[in-house]
Amino acid sequence: MQIDPSSADAQPDDEGSRSGSHRAERRGRIKRWAAPVAAWTAAFAVVAGLFAVPYPYVIESPGPTFNVLGQEEGKNVIEIKGRPEHPAKGELRMTTVYVTGGPDQSVHGVDLVKAWLGGQSRVLPVDEVYPPNVSRQQITESNRLEMDNSQSSAVAAALSHQHIAFTRRLSVQDVVLGTPAQGVLKKGDVIEKVGGAPAADVASLRKSVAKSGGAPLAVTVRRAGATKELTLKPVKKDGAYVLGVLLKNDFDFPFTPTFNLQNVGGPSAGMMFALGILDEIEPGDLTGGRSIAGTGTIDAEGRVGPIGGIQQKMAAARRDGAEYFLAPASNCGDVTGHVPDGLTVVRVQSLSQAYTAVEAIGRGQTPSQKPDAFPTCG
Repeated sequence: MQIDPSSADAQPDDEGSRSGSHRAERRGRIKRWAAPVAAWTAAFAVVAGLFAVPYPYVIESPGPTFNVLGQEEGKNVIEIKGRPEHPAKGELRMTTVYVTGGPDQSVHGVDLVKAWLGGQSRVLPVDEVYPPNVSRQQITESNRLEMDNSQSSAVAAALSHQHIAFTRRLSVQDVVLGTPAQGVLKKGDVIEKVGGAPAADVASLRKSVAKSGGAPLAVTVRRAGATKELTLKPVKKDGAYVLGVLLKNDFDFPFTPTFNLQNVGGPSAGMMFALGILDEIEPGDLTGGRSIAGTGTIDAEGRVGPIGGIQQKMAAARRDGAEYFLAPASNCGDVTGHVPDGLTVVRVQSLSQAYTAVEAIGRGQTPSQKPDAFPTCG
């Protein structure tokens, strides 16, 4: 049977026409959205990939601070045997830096973004922080040795400040392969002179090596009870002349200090350790109950040397309540313009200057009242 389009019973297929039109429209919409969604998906995948890729950088951020006059894990940070101790009420806070990245440890894009946005971290190329071809284990051992040396030097500096006699020697802890020291120096050698100058500690040896300018150096060592005259030619590495040895300051002290601080390495707490020892062996309370933080290497003569990450250390000090911060004079370039609000920075070059500043703070004196005790970096 045929339907006459002109008959009254004949009706156009409106339902079919509308359905087909809607399907075509939906297909159009799907096509219009498909390209942007695919593009965003691809972009997200690229960004996610960039965040997941490891980068050759190191991030330095504010680490914990430790009161060297207080306790950690139930033990005094500094314990002294063979000498009366005088408990202190204040705080002498050594400061640290968290270091993320380097050998056997990756830094990813998300870490870098957090560091840049956080405002208190510093991002450095890994080769500016670590020498090439070193392992995490070697770095840990080097940091441990530097911490041991800084503690020994801190005791020596404190005793020198008090005019208490002791003996010292500089011994070879290890020899680095592929350096001038390999095959010449041995573990256990006691270095007595370098370039004709006494090698009383690591700092004096480094000074003699730097003075050589790379020329051959006469090195006098004591080995198995005999004196030997050796010759080494320093090489330049990371901008400084080196012999290629890990050294240890050995001292014979009239009393035995013990340092109870785990998982912290490097030499930068030396000055604060020395101040802590002085506060403990002297009657009274050097800090006057105040919270004082600081950083700086120290040698047996009490000279304060530069450290890394001082901006992060100042931030950590203020975060943990310190009002004053002792900074090495040689770090002033990194201090100026970066001092946290509420923190007063005192520039120091020696243990004597640091002691004078802490003593003034403990007495309640201010920079305006006693400016000579509070030299600044400005």
